[in-house]
Amino acid sequence: MVTVVDEYRFGALFILGFYLFETKQASPLVPFSMFDDKNIRWMNIHGFFGWAAFFGTASLIPLFLQKMAHLSILMSGVALIGSAVGWMSAAVPAGKWILKYGYRPLFIVGSLSLTVSGVLLVLLRADNGFWYAFFVMVIQGFAFGLLSTTGVIGAQQLV
Repeated sequence: MVTVVDEYRFGALFILGFYLFETKQASPLVPFSMFDDKNIRWMNIHGFFGWAAFFGTASLIPLFLQKMAHLSILMSGVALIGSAVGWMSAAVPAGKWILKYGYRPLFIVGSLSLTVSGVLLVLLRADNGFWYAFFVMVIQGFAFGLLSTTGVIGAQQLV
């Protein structure tokens, strides 16, 4: 029987094998030297935590609203639409904001928005209900819109 620990070992071995294979290639798929650039390293750190929050929240909110707030499957899934609303409200104008303000302020605002949504999620209770979760997802979606768009455009420009 495969345990979770065995799956992590397999994943770690795969990553190690990938790293060793890539370092021996004349033209690697992922040139690890690009991570020497502090801006790319900073974008990857923000991206990692942002996407971890995104996938964790997208898994948690519907389950929480179904089991704890006793909402229907449909309504607990609809709460995630708030993320899409917030995402589009930030991702669409983010290109112009990059030209006006630069990358760093947008990463800071995105990270602060993600932190605020995380604090609000800590305060989530069963009696808060649908609209509270929807509002938090709008804030979190705004953060994802800023972080993802700024990260993708920034990484493409730097590489």
